[in-house]
Amino acid sequence: MDLSSPGTDLDFAAEISKKSLEMVEYLMEHPDENEAGYDQEERHRMCADTYALILYKLKKYDLAFQYQHEIVETHGDDISTGEKERYAAFAEKAKGLEFAKDYIEKQLLAGTDSRVMVEQLQKIYAELNLPEDEFEQLKEQHKEMAAKADRDEIVELFGELKAIDFTP
Repeated sequence: MDLSSPGTDLDFAAEISKKSLEMVEYLMEHPDENEAGYDQEERHRMCADTYALILYKLKKYDLAFQYQHEIVETHGDDISTGEKERYAAFAEKAKGLEFAKDYIEKQLLAGTDSRVMVEQLQKIYAELNLPEDEFEQLKEQHKEMAAKADRDEIVELFGELKAIDFTP
């Protein structure tokens, strides 16, 4: 299930998702030795993200934003691109165009590589009647920052950008 699909049996899905979230919260408060090998924080994050998406599809935008905002506040820049995209979508509905615009611009200029957020930002610029050349300039800056983030990740993983010489 993604942002654009309509989803099915959403009321039932919300009920089950909420229960799973409550179970994880209980395990976080009452550690169980059988659950010792599991990262309850990560479980909570995944359950909250799923529940927020279902709430969004139920058009409960403020509540969806509240759950996703907790993820962003708790985990900061360590969240996935998908979580950032959902946060931006929920923010637009719950907090308005300006709030979403500011968040998306910050993420794109920090190197988050997201076609979804670029498209959302372009629509926001159009809705706010902002100059298209400003959007295009930001889009170019984003491409540079995303490329830099990719290079930095390669260096972090492999120590350098230069590939080894495979010729004998």
